[in-house]
This record gives sequence, structure tokens and C-alpha cells, in this order.
Amino acid sequence: DAHSSFAMTPESLDLIIARLKTLKENGCIALAFTISNPIIPYYIRKIESEISIPFLASQSIDEIRTFIENTLEELQ
Repeated sequence: DAHSSFAMTPESLDLIIARLKTLKENGCIALAFTISNPIIPYYIRKIESEISIPFLASQSIDEIRTFIENTLEELQ
């Protein structure tokens, strides 16, 4: 969401989810990214319900850092 005119269509969301589903197959252990747009939580909930790896979207870098640390601890 780097551009103010960005608008995600249902089709583009489906494409993003399809790509995210392949991340686990390729060795991804978790997914975290920052959000800034208030509409994004809808997309976040949709993505969370579809992918099978730990997932966090937050405005807080500290929260993301903690999520990553906790995920790595769980893997040990």
C-alpha cells in the first residue's frame, strides 16, 4: 500500500493469497509486515484464514520483532 490510489480487488487478493500459500512449501516459517491503511485489516483477516503459517500484520515494529522472536523460539 505504498501509493495513495492503491485499491485491492477481490481478484488481486486471491492472487496474493495463492502466492502466500506457496511460502510454506518454500521454507517460509512466518510472515510479518507493517500496515498503515485502516482498510487493510479486512485483507489481513482474509489472508490469516487462508494461509497455514504464523502470520502478523502490525503498525508496531516492536510487535513484529517480538512475533519473530517468539516464532523462532517455538521452532527450537
